[in-house]
Amino acid sequence: MAWHDLAAARPAGRDAFQRVGALAAAFGVDYRIFGEWLDVVIRKAWADTGRMPAVRAIAADLAPLVQRMAALLAKFWRAARFAAAEGQEWCDA
Repeated sequence: MAWHDLAAARPAGRDAFQRVGALAAAFGVDYRIFGEWLDVVIRKAWADTGRMPAVRAIAADLAPLVQRMAALLAKFWRAARFAAAEGQEWCDA
């Protein structure tokens, strides 16, 4: 699903929360991949070791991608819990 498909409709409630989460996840991964590529290939700020798990197809290390996604999911989960505590029915986390 393309980003413009996610952003095209104007949903309300829980669906809006999930769409924002999906867009944030997509942009977060793209940003992390770009940052890894920029630092390793262009700037040569560091070099990967052979022991570092990597996704060679996109020239990015696996650990920063997993870290970015885990942090993002934790933030959205916490936001959902906060919204549910505030009494918003659309968010039953």
